[in-house]
Amino acid sequence: MSLERWIRLIAGTFVTVSVALSYLHSPYWLFFTLFVGLNLFQSALTGWCLMEEFLKKLGSIVEDGFDPDVPGSLEAFNERIMVPLAYDVHV
Repeated sequence: MSLERWIRLIAGTFVTVSVALSYLHSPYWLFFTLFVGLNLFQSALTGWCLMEEFLKKLGSIVEDGFDPDVPGSLEAFNERIMVPLAYDVHV
């Protein structure tokens, strides 16, 4: 999966989880949602993203990782990072 897709996945997860936590726990979680949104805004204007820098440091796990368009990619990705699948996926 490309670096851009990883960033979208992580940002979407952060926003979804923080909105759910603001509803279930405390409205102060919306500040985290605001933080993620402002970072997305500034990265669109400047071309720099902190999450991108972090993911680049992970290297091949991210760059050569799971690609949903390639059959068998999920299994190969899980073998490389040595995390067994919790479920069996057949397409």
